[in-house]
Amino acid sequence: VGSCNYLDNYYNINFILLNVLSRMKKYLLAFVISLFMFHPIKEAYAPPNPNQVALNEEFYCLAQNIYWEARSENIEGQIAVAFVVLNRLKNKRYPNTICNVVKEGPTLAGTSFPKRNTCQFSWYCDGQSDVPKNSTSWDIATTLTYEILVLNKYADPIDGATHYHATYVSPRWAKRLAKTK
Repeated sequence: VGSCNYLDNYYNINFILLNVLSRMKKYLLAFVISLFMFHPIKEAYAPPNPNQVALNEEFYCLAQNIYWEARSENIEGQIAVAFVVLNRLKNKRYPNTICNVVKEGPTLAGTSFPKRNTCQFSWYCDGQSDVPKNSTSWDIATTLTYEILVLNKYADPIDGATHYHATYVSPRWAKRLAKTK
């Protein structure tokens, strides 16, 4: 009788352990999965490299300018818009970062907010959202930005020009500058 009791207890313990383990399996699996899921979050919140942050901001500003100023243009026109920004960057009359060149313009008194419709690049201070809406055009703008800033794929196609305008308008400043294309 004693050994029968022992076997009953043995099987009961095994049954209980298997039952507990099978219930815990889903919790254990969830725990293991969470380790992998939350690992990238730790990396995402690591202190950023200041040089990388600056490059990312500059990249984004140039891509935005290509998108908003030239998304309806052909690739050549979009590259020309990018080089106007880069040529201004090289010129001491303009700010010394891509973002500052793109966002240049008068601000409202006592603030850093741009004065509406007075920026060098009109899209920046037109009062509209600056979030790109057309994903295809945004992909083209970011690809061109990468090719220009990172791969140095293109030479300056506009011979150092710092201004451009649509052919259907005649801005005041156009008469003072030499036409390149």
